[in-house]
Amino acid sequence: MESLISVRNLTKTYLGDGCETPALRGVDLEVAKGDYLAVMGASGSGKSTLLHILGGMDTPTDGEYFYGELPVHKMKAEELHRFRREHVSFVFQNFALMRFYTVEENAAIPLLAKGVGRAERKQTVKKVLEQVGISHLAKKKVTQISGGEQQRCAIARAMASGNELILADEPTGSLDKQNSREIMKLLTELNRQGKTVILITHDPEVAAYAGKTVWLSDGRVAEIKD
Repeated sequence: MESLISVRNLTKTYLGDGCETPALRGVDLEVAKGDYLAVMGASGSGKSTLLHILGGMDTPTDGEYFYGELPVHKMKAEELHRFRREHVSFVFQNFALMRFYTVEENAAIPLLAKGVGRAERKQTVKKVLEQVGISHLAKKKVTQISGGEQQRCAIARAMASGNELILADEPTGSLDKQNSREIMKLLTELNRQGKTVILITHDPEVAAYAGKTVWLSDGRVAEIKD
């Protein structure tokens, strides 16, 4: 399969209070287009740091990160902003929604960022809200809906963007078992539609939905299981 992400000897060291804290210590990783990858490991193993670098939200201290032909490790702030807008969608444990916006307004945010016209925005938002089963909540503010519904809204926002890479950081961490399974079914369906999905989780039941699991330990790849 065609490679989407190629990471070579990726390192990340945080500086603070006169101390150096290594988060990644030479990570090598290949992700093909259409892969479904779960990243697991103990707290402090580097999972979130890796995800943030893959999403262009953080930069490596050393090493290379190619997204297709794009050398992401060389990008400056403005280039990273464009990279995120054009290629990456995020789903977070805390949903990261605009609290005083409605469900449909939240789902439309990436379309506004891309300059999509009003009529097309409306049509796209209607479609994705129907696909995640919350079209009846379109006019409600996100503070008025449940946690499971908020995560569906976050996934609808990711779908509306049309981006090919979905990064999910503990997407079920704030949800009960039933809602967790429903969210994982949605992410699995997106992968079946051709999206590349990379998620962080502590839950083996959640990781089981992925086609491949990468275990991190002390900032290094310890094991990869198909």
